[in-house]
Amino acid sequence: MTVRKFKLINANGAEWDLMRKDAFLYQPDGLGISQNNEYMRIGNTYELIQRLSAQKAVSFSMVFRNYAVYRQFADFIIYQPLKLAYMPMNEWVYCDGEITDMSKSEIDYQTNRLICNTTFTATSLWYIPRQARRTADDVENPKKYTYQYDYQYADAINGYINVTNNSNEDAQGTITIFGEITNPSWYVSVNNNVIESGSVTASIPVGNKLVINSKDGQLEVAEYVAATDEFVRNLYQATDFNRETFVHFPPGNSVLFVSGETDTQIDAWVQIDEVHDTV
Repeated sequence: MTVRKFKLINANGAEWDLMRKDAFLYQPDGLGISQNNEYMRIGNTYELIQRLSAQKAVSFSMVFRNYAVYRQFADFIIYQPLKLAYMPMNEWVYCDGEITDMSKSEIDYQTNRLICNTTFTATSLWYIPRQARRTADDVENPKKYTYQYDYQYADAINGYINVTNNSNEDAQGTITIFGEITNPSWYVSVNNNVIESGSVTASIPVGNKLVINSKDGQLEVAEYVAATDEFVRNLYQATDFNRETFVHFPPGNSVLFVSGETDTQIDAWVQIDEVHDTV
């Protein structure tokens, strides 16, 4: 028998195990499907115009051993936004949001526990982060050209990444391309047809990385130090505005191609958020 698990992750990246005996989640509700669909009345029938997932609100009781543990939890959730992590079977799924309500009364004389009714209001659907790294090069033994200033590069040493999205919705994602690379570009292909693409006119040195984040509310094209995630510069203005830049990955299988001028194999990876209305 699989035992479901819950945990919270705050904005600092700290985790709170919601299965711990002195502060655990009890009787969760609101984990199913809810939709805010739009309909048009046609005579005595209604035609579906738009299908939308309703904003989720997960309710549960937090059971604390004493007031001190309650205080620890209250201090933990101050650092919002939060991620509610849920493992119904064999992998973690996540939902972004905030705790918008948590009641407090007195310690129950029957259970000798402090029971607080709590509401987690979601700002996303459930999602499963999935990562993939460059799996191969589509150019073998690329030619290198030597210039008078003793600079070598191989043009269009393309790397490709196979991406699988098991959701029925397009997946947003984050592409990371590691230096050294000049003028990197990327595009998503399905059945050899390019559906979205982007590029940057810039040089990313060894030790740095280019990050293209297509997640709603987090759109970004920027350079970071690879080892520390220290921000270096915003590169959005250096993108090709004739392309989509912030690519998405359709349901099923697709391929992410990454190319650029480099004298080594391209090193890149992508993380997609596979979204689900319920899990």
